[in-house]
Amino acid sequence: MKKILFLAILILSLVTSVLAANPHAFYGTAIFSNGPAADGTIITAKLNGEVVDTAEVKNGKYGN
Repeated sequence: MKKILFLAILILSLVTSVLAANPHAFYGTAIFSNGPAADGTIITAKLNGEVVDTAEVKNGKYGN
């Protein structure tokens, strides 16, 4: 029982560490009114007015 509890705590700690290291992700399709955004267009994500991440459009998509 102690081994199971230890493993559960270890796994929970690892998951928490991963989530804390990457608390956000953004991705999608970049479209203007006249069609898809050109390759090389920079998409910027802001939180409370501060830039938190950027991504470059490739094949009409951005992000991971």
